Amino acid sequence: MSRMVAKIAEASNILTKRLGRAPTCDEIAKMLNVNISIVRLVSERSRPLVSLDRAVSDQGHMTFQVLFLNFIPNIN
Repeated sequence: MSRMVAKIAEASNILTKRLGRAPTCDEIAKMLNVNISIVRLVSERSRPLVSLDRAVSDQGHMTFQVLFLNFIPNIN
């Protein structure tokens, strides 16, 4: 999978320079001659994880955890 991540990143960089914008998954798939579902899957799996303790407000008072918990109904 790490080889495919590198290939997708390289294709994305090349296409970004050619197109002057971020390429779509379809454009990357066509360049690499692979199925679009592979590009989507690899792209999703290679995204970095985000901590629930990460601040999401400018002041740093609200975290992903607080935001997430505010949207879950009380199950008691």
